[in-house]
Amino acid sequence: MPMKTKLVESIHNLGSSQFGATILATDPCYSRGTWCQEVVDGVLPGTWNAYSLKQSLKLWGTRTAVLVSHHAEHPVKAWSTCWEHLSSGIGVDSGQAGLFDAQRFPAKDVGDFEEKESFYGRCCSITLAEPSAGAVPEGFVTESGVGDGEYDLLVQRDLAGHIVAMAIIFLPFRGMWRAMATFKSAA
Repeated sequence: MPMKTKLVESIHNLGSSQFGATILATDPCYSRGTWCQEVVDGVLPGTWNAYSLKQSLKLWGTRTAVLVSHHAEHPVKAWSTCWEHLSSGIGVDSGQAGLFDAQRFPAKDVGDFEEKESFYGRCCSITLAEPSAGAVPEGFVTESGVGDGEYDLLVQRDLAGHIVAMAIIFLPFRGMWRAMATFKSAA
């Protein structure tokens, strides 16, 4: 059951996944090495939780504004100054994006929409059904706000410099930083 707050239309708990030290922030339609995906090194390995924050847009309906994920032992910090801008180049061509463990991301072909058991087919099955976001064995995926384009990737670090939270921002909104700090513990 999604949560609703004063700051967002709904918050959907996407569950948890195991991440290693490297994450790919990408549209799942892209194979490894595509120029508009971000390889994120220095991630704190372990259990990560993820959430999609949805906002209502007058002409578009309710859309995903943010995909946020954090290490289970590190709550998301509320202040905008705690976030580091890592990239503005998370490219989207299939109306979806996600955070995926690099060790489990397909080595070569991601598959096709019609191939329901392929990585890409599984991601599409999730984003084409409500709440348009969820977990796959490789990580987390969500529909991308208002569709294709390039989106920002933000991170938070612990005192040792490890990345302990990540967010893909599709639709920035007032109160976004406080809304993301709602996530304090494991699912």
